[in-house]
Amino acid sequence: MTDITLQADTAYEKLIRLEASADTSSDELFCCAYLLGHLSLINGQEFIDSASLDQLMHDSLQQAFTIDRLSDQDKTAIVALWDSLSLSSDRD
Repeated sequence: MTDITLQADTAYEKLIRLEASADTSSDELFCCAYLLGHLSLINGQEFIDSASLDQLMHDSLQQAFTIDRLSDQDKTAIVALWDSLSLSSDRD
């Protein structure tokens, strides 16, 4: 298992816990689901270079944001949630 796969698995588990505890009408629930989808896609790829999970996620999100019809508020919330997860995984 690669470092990126381990990091992705850890972030995935954190998102699942956050999703389970989120209010069903909350923006956090939407953000968790959105990030879980991106993590699944990234985790299924083969990594040839040494890109970090954080960089892969940010690239994936920015690419999706050009296509998805999300509000600026949603985009900001999604990136903020990811950044909080990636920072907390650095401390774990």
